[in-house]
Amino acid sequence: MKYALLVFFCSLVFCSRAMDKDTTGNFFLGFSKKVISLSKESNPRNSLFPGYFEVVDVRPDTARIGLYTDWFLNIKRQTLFPEPVSKAISYYLNRFSSKNAGNDTFRVVIKKLWISDLVIGHEEEIEDPEQYLRKSQMRLKAEIYLKSNDRYFALIRFDTLAQFTKNAFFDESNEMAKVLDSMMASISHIDINWKRSSKKALYWSEIDEYNRSVFEYNIFKDSIFNPGVYQKFDEFRNNAPSSIGYELVKKNKGFLLYLRDKKGLTYYTRDVWGICQGKDIYVMVEGMLYKASKEGNALYLLGSKQIEMKGSYPKRYPGDHDFSGSNPLYPAPGLLGNKTNTVPMFVAKPTKKMRPFCVDMESGEVY
Repeated sequence: MKYALLVFFCSLVFCSRAMDKDTTGNFFLGFSKKVISLSKESNPRNSLFPGYFEVVDVRPDTARIGLYTDWFLNIKRQTLFPEPVSKAISYYLNRFSSKNAGNDTFRVVIKKLWISDLVIGHEEEIEDPEQYLRKSQMRLKAEIYLKSNDRYFALIRFDTLAQFTKNAFFDESNEMAKVLDSMMASISHIDINWKRSSKKALYWSEIDEYNRSVFEYNIFKDSIFNPGVYQKFDEFRNNAPSSIGYELVKKNKGFLLYLRDKKGLTYYTRDVWGICQGKDIYVMVEGMLYKASKEGNALYLLGSKQIEMKGSYPKRYPGDHDFSGSNPLYPAPGLLGNKTNTVPMFVAKPTKKMRPFCVDMESGEVY
């Protein structure tokens, strides 16, 4: 039985590591692809909201729907649909709808849809051990419009952050379906006829222009990144960093930032958004700078917001015994059933837990 389980887990790890690797950007080299599909089963929710749904994806990265670490298999994953996000979600919302003349048409603008690791502190894990399993979260931010002829009437802005348990048999598609159903349920009580009579209508060109404006900043258009310190996120978007002297000090897998004052003295700071060294961009996360990778209109990095307790056994040398039993690292001989070679206890040390993150291109938040 034990041998069968060992073979199962070894084959599971091998299959996961043998998955296709992404080659569209250097950042994603080493990330395994996990392709998911939304459920095609019936859902009574559709009867509450008859109509046809058009979906538009305006996210910075329209190829992926998440990055996270699979701690069970110790690999980094990128999550994708087998088809474009707009098509996958549109199909899900329209499973029992049709574009008939008598039905209303709604346009769903997806501004954020992302699965990522749930960041919790070590103290929280101690207080609530179950949080150790709730290691994933899903963000959905969308706007829904009622389409009437060539005009669009705003119905709702939906913005939610869902947390859920992740284990070896975790299925992201079921959790995503719940979030999408929650979004649709939130508009089921809206008086569509009242909205249609409203004078606050927009043309699609106005909505589209606003969504595209997020990517009209210089950082998306310039071929050269200006070096300097980004004191605020706007300096990054405008490719206009401040000319401040600084020094970087390597620490673990990131850097500490020391700014130089007018007297030439340096001081540590964590109160900037990031820095640029020409071709390389670094983003500040919890007092540490981590190198970021710009992939199209999106910005990604491997960084840390969380402390993990990792441990080891201290070095022992022949003859190192504490016969009093007072040293917790070296119990007295006989306490562990061995009178000649005692076994030191496990010593835990805090260390940074590295995870993949992305940057919100509207606010500069790292999540």
